[in-house]
Amino acid sequence: MPVVDGTSIDRPNIILLVTDQERTAPPYETPEMVRWRKECLPARERLSKEGFVFPRHYTSTTACVPSRTSLYTGLFPSQHGVTSTWGGPSKDVCDAGTELRPWTVPTMGDYFSAAGYDTKYIGKWHISNEDLMTSEGDFVTDPNLYKAADPLKKFGFSGWCGPEPHGAMRENSGVVRDPPYSAEAVQWLEDRPASANPFLLVVNFVNPHDIVACPRLQGQWGLNSLAELAQVPHVPPAPFDDLSTKPSAHAGYKSRYDRMFGSPAKRQEEWVRRIYYALHALVDKELEKVLAALDRSPHCDTTIVMRTADHGELLGSHGGLWQKWYTAYEEAVRVPWVVSGRPLFPNGPPTWNVEGPLSNSVDILPTLLGLAGVPPSTAGSLLASGPHNAVLPFAGQDWSPWLRALGTAGEGVQAPPRSAPLYMEFLDNISVCSGQLSAEAKIFRALGLPPAIFKLFRFDSVGGPNLIQAVVARGPNGGLWKLVRYWDNPAAWTSPGIAHVDEVFERSRPLQSRTSALPEQWELYDLVDDPAEIHNLVSCSGEPLSSAVTEVLAHLRAELGEAKERFDGGMVDARESPPGAPAPIVAPEYAHELHLIHGLGKGKVRLFALVRVLSCFKVTLGCALGLMLARLLIRRRVLLRIRAAVVHSLFGSKQSQQKSLSLA
Repeated sequence: MPVVDGTSIDRPNIILLVTDQERTAPPYETPEMVRWRKECLPARERLSKEGFVFPRHYTSTTACVPSRTSLYTGLFPSQHGVTSTWGGPSKDVCDAGTELRPWTVPTMGDYFSAAGYDTKYIGKWHISNEDLMTSEGDFVTDPNLYKAADPLKKFGFSGWCGPEPHGAMRENSGVVRDPPYSAEAVQWLEDRPASANPFLLVVNFVNPHDIVACPRLQGQWGLNSLAELAQVPHVPPAPFDDLSTKPSAHAGYKSRYDRMFGSPAKRQEEWVRRIYYALHALVDKELEKVLAALDRSPHCDTTIVMRTADHGELLGSHGGLWQKWYTAYEEAVRVPWVVSGRPLFPNGPPTWNVEGPLSNSVDILPTLLGLAGVPPSTAGSLLASGPHNAVLPFAGQDWSPWLRALGTAGEGVQAPPRSAPLYMEFLDNISVCSGQLSAEAKIFRALGLPPAIFKLFRFDSVGGPNLIQAVVARGPNGGLWKLVRYWDNPAAWTSPGIAHVDEVFERSRPLQSRTSALPEQWELYDLVDDPAEIHNLVSCSGEPLSSAVTEVLAHLRAELGEAKERFDGGMVDARESPPGAPAPIVAPEYAHELHLIHGLGKGKVRLFALVRVLSCFKVTLGCALGLMLARLLIRRRVLLRIRAAVVHSLFGSKQSQQKSLSLA
């Protein structure tokens, strides 16, 4: 490592800054937006200028919980076993594969604490449910109780304070939660003496994740004026994309999303796009506060700073797709990864004149360990006697030797090739669960409520093969290509291995099920000539392929096969816990309902459930009552006008007519 102020820094401090739902700037971004980024996102701009920006960094998976688990374990979902996101319409934390159990595989916190680092975690966790609950089923919000309980200690981290910022309440939004997170990080840096152990400080912010609240909750969350306050310029739509040439899951997802969140016209798409970037500016202020506190602290010369995100945001691209589900498009999978800090670059930022490597979120943990002087190849030995069922080799690559060489040379040093294909997998079919009933409906069914009640909470699933494996690789003759496989896994069916409920758009039709897997569907994109991924070179239309495309397809299929053989099939079984392991707890959305089930008896809970059912229809009932009232008012006005006309015809009195009309 370099020398700073005459002292060899072989164990630097590390700050990892993580935002949620932040994509890399797409290739079609306008010059006005590029200028806005430079002028209005000063914290991001500073880190980019002072460090190295990995130019093509991909998340290992896009679903929230699996993505974060991969980031903090250095493993793919098919290895660590967390394949689904709890808290969505179909899953809760009791479902298999929805949270990381502390006895399965070690995390970043486990590795660094075993290496002698002090580990502090601030902000959004969303890897397991660690919220504290009162005996009445309410969330604990007292930070002192969280500090006493130290819920993330079993994952190697200390000092985390909940509750988790998850759900549709304003108090869980980034607008509300991010400022306290930065304030906690600032205070922690100010209080920490220079003579202490090296530290790993992880700060996870919520925004720009608040974009998922648009347009339903923007009035409640105070998002309406953000775009103007942040001076976001006009954001044009993405290039047109014809979904008929793409895998069928895309159209199915679009249709279901429109039914959940309203038509594109109601979403006011241009306004929503501007809000997304305004949320970047909002969280950038919090990043700035943390960086300023580091500058003031005695740790500024001994700290490496990294910035990344868990996944991206489609933002209406590709025919009107939003969030990140059921696709492997660049908008959803490419996220920032920036490495900065004086221990790496003591002479200031070098002049970059090299093409950076292809990188993946599973690379971050081994790279951090390498920068901390812990060879990733031997890091598992630190935890040999630990409580984990498995300590697997990292799936990602350690880029620390190259970063050190780059910092020492002060100019371009060619990056080595990846030791394995750049692989991604998306195993979360978030719209599928038993009977296509929401988690809340399952509770109602368990209470013995009539089927007519809990079946009102049935929802459509996304049809077609919709589990995804993808590789990004250089072609046999150069270029950069992406191959995406869509497949149907019977183990992920609504009745695993037996039958699957197909997509149903009409409530009047009975649910249709099938017992055989659907054929695979594919995408192939030339990321150099078609960076917006408009032209699927292996279109589902069945058109013949050119010889050049056939050669590239064969090469990338071999790359995908190598990745599948290397990473798929080694999943750790988390169902069996070791003696003394804590029992899994329920997701916060439904913790209150389950507490009532156990504590109050079914009679009172049925009444509670009925109230919940009626509350779900309050908007519909309000609209119906409003319509009835409007009809009554219109009818009254019509009757009064008829009366006025009769009076006028009988008496011819303009004064009488005006008097009658005034009643209206």
